[in-house]
Amino acid sequence: GFSLLSDMVYVTQSAARLMRCIHEIVLKRGWAGLADRVLNMCKMVDKRMWLSQTPLRQFNGIPEDIIKKIEKKDFQWERFYDLQPQEIGELIRFPKMGKAIHRFVHQFPRLPPPPPAPPPT
Repeated sequence: GFSLLSDMVYVTQSAARLMRCIHEIVLKRGWAGLADRVLNMCKMVDKRMWLSQTPLRQFNGIPEDIIKKIEKKDFQWERFYDLQPQEIGELIRFPKMGKAIHRFVHQFPRLPPPPPAPPPT
């Protein structure tokens, strides 16, 4: 009971620290490709959410079957910002949820794209 629960908390907290440690080691060695992968793993362990899962899982107002439909579509998250509520409803084949999902999508902050690099002179 209690000891199992406390062990789970310990493992969860330790996993995040271990992944951050591995990330720092990889960075110091200069392995850029591996550092990117390990950083993604750090985020997944820390947030307890896989990168393949939609951020909409954080909201309680969306049924599980709708979330699974969205994840099966393999639709890029950034493209949801450009869709109208009707288009989102068509995408998930549930027109009534289009407006709600559109509202949830626009509650997430959106970063502007980085400016283009200046040309070399």
